[in-house]
Amino acid sequence: MKAARARSRSRARKPSSLETIFVGPAPRLALSLAGDGELVFFLHGIGGNRRHWDAQLAFFSSRYRAAAWDARGYGDSDDYEGPLEFSTFSADLVRVLDHL
Repeated sequence: MKAARARSRSRARKPSSLETIFVGPAPRLALSLAGDGELVFFLHGIGGNRRHWDAQLAFFSSRYRAAAWDARGYGDSDDYEGPLEFSTFSADLVRVLDHL
């Protein structure tokens, strides 16, 4: 039982080379990045944030450039003003991917 808990904790560790960047202009969008290579990008759902993917970033960063974002209005990204549509999130994602 102790060994299983220890393995579970080690898998949930944050990647040691985790980098946080912000993509601007407004709204600034927060990203966590780790590793090098082809990009693997993680998106959170409603009520989530990029920190939910820390264990996956740690795992994939040994072979890939792993990234997770906070969509506008979530986590460390800027909040939004006015109406928000799905196409707004899509445009933000394109902006982030172009930056990477």
